[in-house]
Amino acid sequence: MPIKDIHGTIIEYLAIRTDVTKIMQHREEFEEIAKTDSLTGHGNRFKLNSDIEKLQNLSIAIFNIDNFRQINDFYGHHFGDLIIISIANKIYNLIAKDSNIRFYRLQGDEFVVLANNHTRDLFISTSKTILNVINEKFTLGNEEILLSCSCGVSFENIETLLSSANMALNIAKKSNVDFLAYDESLSLNSKYENNIKWTRKLSNALKTNNIVTYYQPIVNNSNLSNEKYECLVRMIDDGKVVSPFFFLDVAKQTRQYFDITKTVIYQAFEMFKDKNMEFSINLSINDILDVKISNYILMMLQEYNIGSRVVFEIVESEYIENFEGVINFITEVKKYDCKIAIDDFGTGYSNFEYLIKLKADYLKIDGSLIKNIDKDNNAFLVVSTIVEFAKKLKMKTIAEFVENKEIFKIVKDLGIDYSQGYHFSMPKNIL
Repeated sequence: MPIKDIHGTIIEYLAIRTDVTKIMQHREEFEEIAKTDSLTGHGNRFKLNSDIEKLQNLSIAIFNIDNFRQINDFYGHHFGDLIIISIANKIYNLIAKDSNIRFYRLQGDEFVVLANNHTRDLFISTSKTILNVINEKFTLGNEEILLSCSCGVSFENIETLLSSANMALNIAKKSNVDFLAYDESLSLNSKYENNIKWTRKLSNALKTNNIVTYYQPIVNNSNLSNEKYECLVRMIDDGKVVSPFFFLDVAKQTRQYFDITKTVIYQAFEMFKDKNMEFSINLSINDILDVKISNYILMMLQEYNIGSRVVFEIVESEYIENFEGVINFITEVKKYDCKIAIDDFGTGYSNFEYLIKLKADYLKIDGSLIKNIDKDNNAFLVVSTIVEFAKKLKMKTIAEFVENKEIFKIVKDLGIDYSQGYHFSMPKNIL
């Protein structure tokens, strides 16, 4: 750096020297740490992205444990971490001898296998073998653990390799299959085309009054009477009844979602205005925090004056950031003697603390737990704990997905208050 006199003439220089020997010596160590998952010791997302850029002729498989939150909720996060480590070691030990295949823990309960110079058939076979190994029952401490896992595979180019595998994984989960390989029929263009199709169908259904409400009874387990009903949205398309699975996500991306919610609320209030029984309406967190929807609900409660028979079901699996807004909504509707139910409890983000804060009247136990309760001991233990906790808080419990008499017997023996499912009745558009 030059030092000049008042005339701008350089009279001397100032130099600063830094010894970077130690930094250079530790550079490789630092890079290795940055590319390593701290829990399992295997490669992380940064390492995966780095390898994808360097390697050629790639195949990728993403594995995601189904409903892993059940494990964390029931056994705690430390036990969940031990399971993650155990699964990671299982996968690594299976592929370690193949120098053309690499293993990573991407995040949470998600793992990735990356291969180069593998044929399509060989990689699919390897991925399915890994899937079978994950799904095997194993013992950890004194506990026997039985997991299920979903897998998405892709053979696309490096620009879309990871995103297309993710897409295959997501579609596999939604389609209730454990394995799916990506192809062009699953492309984003197809997804957008599908969204446009359902947007048009929804718009037409709203204009022609083909958004309809179906009602499924909630049965009192002690006397088998239909004391309550849940209101469920359906769409009529060319004479066929369409499940919200096909159109609700699309509706949430458009302005049509408010109209659907409003339609269900109106039809439910009209159906039950002269009936002496409770009825429940599902609300997402976005519904509750939407000023238009919350104002419409309060207006309907005031107009119909049947608040003591209304139950609002809040989807438990959604992450609540604005707790104050949700509590304000609950406070307002309870002025009309409405009740609150927590839907799908047991598999979502939240825990028992969530339950206490919302001061719910009913607890609906998630169907994925109930439908396996006769053959999955972990599901039985989780449900037992939920029921015990609810009783201490003086909350009534409702079991969803009661599909047969064997499940109903277990549900009743556990002391669950109500049951809902096809064992009693499918949803119908009339009572």
